Parts: sequence; structure tokens; C-alpha cells
Amino acid sequence: MFLEVQGIPIYDIQYFKDQMLWEAVCHNRESTVQWLVDNGTDINRDGPLIREHCCALHLAAQNGYGNLIRLLLDQGEDMSYVSSYMSLTPMRFAARGGHLEAVQVLVE
Repeated sequence: MFLEVQGIPIYDIQYFKDQMLWEAVCHNRESTVQWLVDNGTDINRDGPLIREHCCALHLAAQNGYGNLIRLLLDQGEDMSYVSSYMSLTPMRFAARGGHLEAVQVLVE
């Protein structure tokens, strides 16, 4: 019923997976990201939430979360993906933010 009030079809659970992944990366929740990946969340998905902002790896790089960058790369995240938001790679996001550890992890 809540989903219907929000105007989101009950079968569109992928939207919520995207939302949970976004929030988990935003708040540096490594165990939650791992749980989401283990339970079928597609980290390479170019869904509506991701497309508006960037992918999970871009967000982790922008915030300097080296631990999440490693996790996402280990899970197959594409580090060469250029975001539609500002047309930057994860490396450029990390460098612009001055996140040396994140840059080093992406270079490895």
C-alpha cells in the first residue's frame, strides 16, 4: 500500500535496491553494500537514481571511501564508466575531492 501511495508499482523493487545502495554508499556502510551485492543488487545498473547522479563507485570516490572503492571494484564495478553527471570518471571525482587514498586505490 505504501508503494501505491508513492506512485511506484509494487513490482519495481529495483528502485528500492538502487535507493538502498545509494544511501549505503553515501554513509560509508560497507557491510550494507556487501549485503546488497550478495542479495542481487546490480552495482553496474544504469538505473534512474544512478543516472541522475552517478554510479556507486563515483559516489564512493567523491567521498574518499577507499574501503568501499575496493569492495565495489572487487565486485566488478566498472572504473572506466563516465558519469552523466559532470562527465567524470571515478578517478576524476576522487582527485577533485583531494582524496589521495581513493586515488591510490583506483590506481592499484
